[in-house]
Amino acid sequence: MRRGPLANDRGVSQDRQLEWFRRAQELSRALVEVPDPQQLVPRILDSAIELSGAERGFLVRIRGEGEEVDVSVEVARGFGGADLAGGGEAVSRSVVEEVLRRGEGVVTTRERDQDLLSNTTVLNRRVLAILAAPMRLRGETVGAIYLDNRFRPDAFEESDLEALCLFADQAALALEAAELRAEQARANEQLAQARDELLARDAVEGRRRRLKAIQRSARVEGEQGLGRLKGVSEPALRLFAAVERAARSRDPVVVVGETGSGKSLVAGELHRLASPAEGAVRLLCAQIGPADLSSLDQRCTVALEEIGDASAEVQAALLARLSAPEPLAARLIVTSRVPLPALAQVGKLREDLAYRLDVLRIEVPPLRERADDVPLLLDHLSQAAGRRLELTPAALQVLADYAWPGNLHELDALVRRLLTLDKKITRSDLPESLLEPAAPAAAGATTMAAMERQMVMDALAACGGNKAQAARRLGIQRSTLYRLLDRHGLR
Repeated sequence: MRRGPLANDRGVSQDRQLEWFRRAQELSRALVEVPDPQQLVPRILDSAIELSGAERGFLVRIRGEGEEVDVSVEVARGFGGADLAGGGEAVSRSVVEEVLRRGEGVVTTRERDQDLLSNTTVLNRRVLAILAAPMRLRGETVGAIYLDNRFRPDAFEESDLEALCLFADQAALALEAAELRAEQARANEQLAQARDELLARDAVEGRRRRLKAIQRSARVEGEQGLGRLKGVSEPALRLFAAVERAARSRDPVVVVGETGSGKSLVAGELHRLASPAEGAVRLLCAQIGPADLSSLDQRCTVALEEIGDASAEVQAALLARLSAPEPLAARLIVTSRVPLPALAQVGKLREDLAYRLDVLRIEVPPLRERADDVPLLLDHLSQAAGRRLELTPAALQVLADYAWPGNLHELDALVRRLLTLDKKITRSDLPESLLEPAAPAAAGATTMAAMERQMVMDALAACGGNKAQAARRLGIQRSTLYRLLDRHGLR
């Protein structure tokens, strides 16, 4: 039964009381539907306004104890659920204070309460009818519901007062329960956050203990890496051992690894270990011509980067020089994103040239396989940029778990970005992209990945699914083939 502020039909008092009681029961059910006390308060007031036919309503709360008590209007609403402009300025505070002081409700159709209408604050607001009840909880008054009407002096019945008092007490109980639930939810959230921090800290400490164990058993320079190559993980140690072995030979060396994984660093370390007194020449195969290969006849280190990008003319000239009876004067290092036999299989590299070059191969592991190296690399890169980067355990765990599609290049860019914050880095300081699945690779990288996947599939098909034969056909180790199968979801 909906009654507006100008309604004339008073209805049957008993029916109105039953409706009040029904709404009071709904408050209990509302706790499940509306657990947020900030949403429950206007719902309480809207029900009281609708049932009483009030024009306006105010819900007042008492907070604090002793001298720190604060009485304030929490919500002010009009008929139909509209928020009132000015809020608490429209309520008669003298009437509210009287209700709170007495701990009893008032209704101005009752003779004993009619003198309230002569109150200055009531007259100034041109209020003709008032219905108000205290909100009581375990014998204490904790607030009040104040309703009024500026159009009809007979807007409220005396029976409304009894119903509103019961409704207000139920509202106080419902609000307390909702606030306790909200407080418990906040406590649970804080507890979960603290637990996650502890788990992350434990995980990081476990990782650090493993790193120390690896460092103690490692025979690497400074127990942190090999020259400019930094790392203490098992993949990194295997890489360093391969570099040291290759440095003892003058045969061509092929360095294979994803973009940004550190192929140029490996080539530089090979030069440092093998012939530091000689010069070094770095050539980007996509930008050179046959004449640029003259460096091969000099006593130096020549690094041909991304051999798969070399033109047919450059490949022919390189093959001719490698086939000549005179050995190369230079130490030749070739880098590639994929193994040379795989490049030859898809027509990116001459097959005979691939055989000539693929004498010694060093496979550079991607950063996602070197999670144990991330703390050390962060420290190294940040100090190289000017100062040490500090991170919370939770932030460090995110970086250790991230897939790093851009490898060292992506990590270096992130370090420089985080250093600009000039603070200890927390999980919330990290880019959203690190907390979500990795974005699709760039077009060039996608093409190369698709080509690599197709090569593996073709080799498996040609070998009837025999992985050992497929690995030999591709010119790679079986462990490398398994990594490729996992990377492309073919296993």
